Amino acid sequence: MQYEVTLKYAVDEATGEYGLVPVKTLNTETPFNSFWTPEGVFHDVFEHYFEGVNKYYNGKGFMQLWGEMCASGHAFAYYELGLETFRYRKYKPQRDFTIDTLGIIQEAMSENYPMDYEAQKKTCLVPYQKYTKELWSVEAVVEEYKEKILKRVKYNNPFVWIPGIARNYMYGFKQAQKIIGKDPMDSLEKMDKFLIDWNKICKHDANNLGIENSEYGLYGIKFRIKNTGKLSIKTTLIEDYTHEEFHFSDLIY
Repeated sequence: MQYEVTLKYAVDEATGEYGLVPVKTLNTETPFNSFWTPEGVFHDVFEHYFEGVNKYYNGKGFMQLWGEMCASGHAFAYYELGLETFRYRKYKPQRDFTIDTLGIIQEAMSENYPMDYEAQKKTCLVPYQKYTKELWSVEAVVEEYKEKILKRVKYNNPFVWIPGIARNYMYGFKQAQKIIGKDPMDSLEKMDKFLIDWNKICKHDANNLGIENSEYGLYGIKFRIKNTGKLSIKTTLIEDYTHEEFHFSDLIY
């Protein structure tokens, strides 16, 4: 398992504050907002890295609700590993792995917000995921999601969503297991350190980020994730204009 993620250093038009945003989401109709939190960096590097790259989340599957469900499947796998990715949030409600998309589906399927949800169903490109004993816990999350939909959605037919929910959660969970690999304790230690390090960095103002001894400043940050036995996390800085890569220790903050 290996992949790369580049987060661009950019200003959020809504707040005027600098932060990071996934490059793949730029120049789209609904670009992501910039963020500057340790859980936000972790999310885009370890949970939502596949957007616009993986064949199931590209083309008509690009930036759909299914990608958020896949990311939640990743997050649940790390939670089972023992990693609390929200631990640095000021407010720490119990983690709900269904909340990110449930409200959107409720709106999409209510009589007050008519939407062609069949068309949304067609954007689910992930094939059927075979149930195995390793998936029993994430299956419980899918069942929880199903119960909430049946309880809360009062209009239209909710069952068109159920197969897609199961497929994306289970696919995400299995992809996360590949990232974790065959030495889960080593991966837990490294991802835990990743959160600790980024919590220290994110305590500083993102408006002042830069690269030491760089003429052009910071374009973004690249993360290379690889697991062929042990999890490897390599982080480099990308210079603006030249896109030359600098050592991460050259980050000014």
